[in-house]
Amino acid sequence: VLETDAHDIPPHWAYRKRNEPAELPRIATVAAQLLATTPDALRALSHQNARRVLPRLGLHTNESDSPMPVP
Repeated sequence: VLETDAHDIPPHWAYRKRNEPAELPRIATVAAQLLATTPDALRALSHQNARRVLPRLGLHTNESDSPMPVP
């Protein structure tokens, strides 16, 4: 699951700024590169993991309905 708990530890491109949820798409893109996968595959996996550990999030029935868009 990708999240931005560490508001005081921003990614390097946001140095001296607060880490915000708006950074998640770019964080997901970088994470996908590090894991040698695509942003879409990482988004789908993150969405599946979130639904598995937090079943009440199952309001989204289609993987394309993921609440985390990736550019």
